[in-house]
Amino acid sequence: MEDRLVEETNALILLWKTKWEGTNWISRREFLSTF
Repeated sequence: MEDRLVEETNALILLWKTKWEGTNWISRREFLSTF
């Protein structure tokens, strides 16, 4: 069960990194407003 949690967490982190890298040209304020 812990392995699954780790996999899900890593996937979420990867998603965040991808989204962050894709919004480097956008201000942080606009980035946060997308949530």
